[in-house]
Amino acid sequence: MPRRLTTTTYSGRIAAATPSPSGPSLTVTVNPAQSPTPVDPRGYPLPRRHLVCAAARILRSLASPSPLLDLADYLSSHRLTLTADEASEVVKGAIPRPRPRARLLPLRWRLPPGADPSEAMRLIAEMERDGVAGNISTVNLLIGMGVEVDQCLDRARKWGLRLNGYTYKCIVQAHLRSREVWKGFDVYEEMRRKGYRLDIFAYNMLLDALAKAGMHYAGCLSSRKATTQAGSEKTSEAIDLLHMMPEKGIATNVGMYNMVFSSLGKLKQVSFISNLYDKMKANGVVPDVFTYNIMISSFGRVGLVDKASELFEEMKAKSCKPDVITYNSLINCLGKNGDLNEAHMLFKEMQEERYDPDVFTYSILIECFGKFNKVDMACSLFDEMIAKGCVPNIVTYNILLDCLERHRRTEEADKLYENLKQQGLTPDSITYSILERLESRSQRTARIRKPNQATGWVVSPV
Repeated sequence: MPRRLTTTTYSGRIAAATPSPSGPSLTVTVNPAQSPTPVDPRGYPLPRRHLVCAAARILRSLASPSPLLDLADYLSSHRLTLTADEASEVVKGAIPRPRPRARLLPLRWRLPPGADPSEAMRLIAEMERDGVAGNISTVNLLIGMGVEVDQCLDRARKWGLRLNGYTYKCIVQAHLRSREVWKGFDVYEEMRRKGYRLDIFAYNMLLDALAKAGMHYAGCLSSRKATTQAGSEKTSEAIDLLHMMPEKGIATNVGMYNMVFSSLGKLKQVSFISNLYDKMKANGVVPDVFTYNIMISSFGRVGLVDKASELFEEMKAKSCKPDVITYNSLINCLGKNGDLNEAHMLFKEMQEERYDPDVFTYSILIECFGKFNKVDMACSLFDEMIAKGCVPNIVTYNILLDCLERHRRTEEADKLYENLKQQGLTPDSITYSILERLESRSQRTARIRKPNQATGWVVSPV
């Protein structure tokens, strides 16, 4: 007979006792074993959902004059006792009208990403018709969904709400997404006055927007002096913000500095770059390869070859490994300032360090040698790049075509253009401009089809 390995405890009561010669016979009524109440990981009993739903339905019943008495009868007849959590769930489930926060849920799950904000406003209007006022979370959600900031603030005033730090952050980000940089900066100044702080993500957005705004304003002005002044003013806001962040307990990182370095470099404000770089190191922020690439390119753009070379040597001394972009930036700087031998030596060093020159490397060198009348060297580099499997693009072809045209090497230019077409590249406006100069030089009248918006086709050489 198999042995039972588990035991079950039962409780019961004696219902009857019958005497007999062998001893009394007992009749016992046994209560069924109660299944253990499920508990959560903390040991608290889990709400019995079927019981909560049944109790909530009884309370919501309109047919009974006294739903509470009906619920009491139901519980006593089933010998049930509600836990505190179950009682709370029953009360919440019995409320006929949605609570204010319950109306936030449709805003989250009924609207897909990128949905029309007017749908959100329709749901808000439905809330208000039901006599439910939104809270500050409602306002934050609306701002995040792309509803106009002014509309959201009007709702906040209508509902008598006070803006908190998260709301200000949402407003700043909304203005930045709409390219309204200075409105976003004004809101940032207001939240500072009220003692609120942005988080690191919002600071990064604001820094990037301020830096780009400086470049945009500079690009929109025609006067060189006005351009420099406008760019400096706009970017100085980003620099001030960068210096202010440690005072507010926000740790700056190298990515933030790189944003500002990039904008200053494109505005040719290299004096600001030098000062900011010194402060960055004083604050304990370590420059990375992107920092050096930006600064080498920036100093090279204004002809400060020695400073660019110094930074290149500094990064190698600090075990910050250069990449292809680093070499390209310094080669461009050296070559365009006439240091062709240094540029070519750096090109050879790059290959010795097992970096593969890319199409930008070769294009830079071809342009530099062509600019200083080293046409044969430019052609040799073009042949070398093809031999090494680096495919030239339309920019590379344009650079060499221009070089050949300026040195009256028309036949070679014609062959190069034929090669360009065989490679399946599409000539652009620069290509056609060079070809027109070649035609005027050779006085040939061959026609080539070239799209033109006005007439459809125009005369072009070859």
